[in-house]
Amino acid sequence: MEASFSMQGADKPGVGLLAVTNRGTTPLTVQGWPIPSFTNLSGAPAAIPVEQVLIPGEGPSITLQPGQTAFAGVQLALGDAASGSAIGSMKVEVPGGASAEATLIGTDGRPISDPGSLKVSSAKVGTLQPTAQGVLVF
Repeated sequence: MEASFSMQGADKPGVGLLAVTNRGTTPLTVQGWPIPSFTNLSGAPAAIPVEQVLIPGEGPSITLQPGQTAFAGVQLALGDAASGSAIGSMKVEVPGGASAEATLIGTDGRPISDPGSLKVSSAKVGTLQPTAQGVLVF
């Protein structure tokens, strides 16, 4: 399993597209919510609450063939040093699948070189969908 989290533009601060791709050799059926978890800058688990929301609606059963991708929207509540935890990494557990560390991608389309610049106090995650259409309607 491979995962990436792409931050959207300034008009949607904290909103990102989570993409999970089956990098195995056999089909994988997923359904429901991906479960993101975060580490702090020292690599320890960060206590960031994650709420599951029905965006864009119920998550259908999706069979991912090798190389296929499913999508979910994630909204991070961004804060400052006093109200958020600086994150070191994001890991994603996929229901029916494996887990993977997510590559964090900035609004410029490049990997974020300093994820610690993201101060996160909470997160909302939508359901996995077979296309990216509609998953970012936070």
